[in-house]
Amino acid sequence: MRRFAFARLLRCVQRSTAAVAVLLALDTGLAMAQEQTGTLRLDADAYVSYSESATARIPSGSTIRFRFGAASADGSIPVTVRPEDVSILPIGVTEGSTIAYTLGAPATGTLRSSSGGKQIELFATLVATLRENAEVSPVAYQLHFTTRTAYATNVSQTESVTVDGVPATASNHVQLVGAATNRPDAFPGPGEAVYAILSGSFDWLPVPP
Repeated sequence: MRRFAFARLLRCVQRSTAAVAVLLALDTGLAMAQEQTGTLRLDADAYVSYSESATARIPSGSTIRFRFGAASADGSIPVTVRPEDVSILPIGVTEGSTIAYTLGAPATGTLRSSSGGKQIELFATLVATLRENAEVSPVAYQLHFTTRTAYATNVSQTESVTVDGVPATASNHVQLVGAATNRPDAFPGPGEAVYAILSGSFDWLPVPP
């Protein structure tokens, strides 16, 4: 009797395990089906301005992959950019020194429809790594990228910058802008109001409801 009872229990456990595996597979497949990606390829108008210190072009061909989820009740589409989705080539700022930009954590935001085009907001932890000779100096910034308007001041708040973005057009061309107060020990542009323009085109964008 005990053997039969144990055998029945084992079969129940096996059936339950199989059912859970099927549900997990269905859930994973649904999540993958809901998430779609679009790649922003930067063009020659993408650059970083360190105020009066320097303006550095972001190399053309740099790419950022955006992951789009299912539309929310308010009509927005959630956006995620993971660190591995960013492929921005190092920027030469002075002879012998470059700055590489990466993400310190997944960036999140939204895609919405508006009368002027598709608006994108993205909140990111940007890591700027200065490589000068053998030294490497990473600095992290909390940055808000937007297709609307970005604003920042210098450390002493005596100067400011305002830069306007461009929502995605019918051809999926877009300009995302972000601005920040540079750290006093940063290079170039220590303590200045700096900004970036991510100009380029998406290979695909969803249409918000």
